[in-house]
Amino acid sequence: LQQAVMEHVQESYSSEEINDFYNNEMVNVQQIMLKTTDENNMPLPDDAIAQKKAIAQQVWDKIMAGESFADLKAQYNEDKDNEKALKYFSLYIESAQHPMLAGDSAIVKDTFKTQIAYYASLASMQLKDYKSVLKYTPIVKSSNNKDINRYGYEFAASAYRELGDTAKWISELQEGVKIYPEHNYFFGNLLDYYNQSQKYDEALNFANAMVSNNPNDAFMQYVKGYLCQNLQKYDMAIEAYEAAIAINPNYTDAHSNLGLVYCTLARDIQEKTTTDYRSTKYKKDQELIKDYFRKAMPHYEKVR
Repeated sequence: LQQAVMEHVQESYSSEEINDFYNNEMVNVQQIMLKTTDENNMPLPDDAIAQKKAIAQQVWDKIMAGESFADLKAQYNEDKDNEKALKYFSLYIESAQHPMLAGDSAIVKDTFKTQIAYYASLASMQLKDYKSVLKYTPIVKSSNNKDINRYGYEFAASAYRELGDTAKWISELQEGVKIYPEHNYFFGNLLDYYNQSQKYDEALNFANAMVSNNPNDAFMQYVKGYLCQNLQKYDMAIEAYEAAIAINPNYTDAHSNLGLVYCTLARDIQEKTTTDYRSTKYKKDQELIKDYFRKAMPHYEKVR
């Protein structure tokens, strides 16, 4: 029966009509094409459902060819109509999950779904519709494309933050930084949170874990140094900054902060030293102060 209906559809509907249906009536797919009851909410006959399914599959054949997705993406990029974009992108995803199309091989193999979920999440972010963001980010996270996948965690983290769910916000950031340690968004936001809440010890524990997993990551070493510096654990800060510079000799921030640590150590001695310039302690302290300034100088020269 389905084959007969499909043949009937192909004979009765031109490709232009199917395209027109997709481009102009897509918003009605769920309400009309995928509705299995009549106006009285009574089940439709099998042949009517089969015809609806056949037309829906024709539409999906075009979607799978990539033309419609390209059109939608181009229109979104050009118009920046986030509300309209979200309506179309979300309908694409929800239609694919409809029981009527369950098992359709093209939909199962659909490689555009995660991309469209990304655009649905992006449009939702622009609209500040954070509940919709969280509706689509799980699909974005399922992408094998890292450039898309990481935005699933980034958008979800942003949404939880805006919704005031600190625990889930931090959880998304921690998960994101484990998967994408090179993407500064996650570690940077974690660092801001730990700084603002003054949870330096907790931050340092997390930084130590990240450094142990990514010992050759200059940014991780830098963050550890920054945290140790704020905790006034200057020996550990120096060690971490030097490790960052060893990995990336041109790491400007690491050089600048390492110079600052040496100057801080010199200043601390200067504030505590005796005023008796004839004493042995005074002379030793002055040598230490000079030594710290000498150590700071090349790092400041590097960033000058």
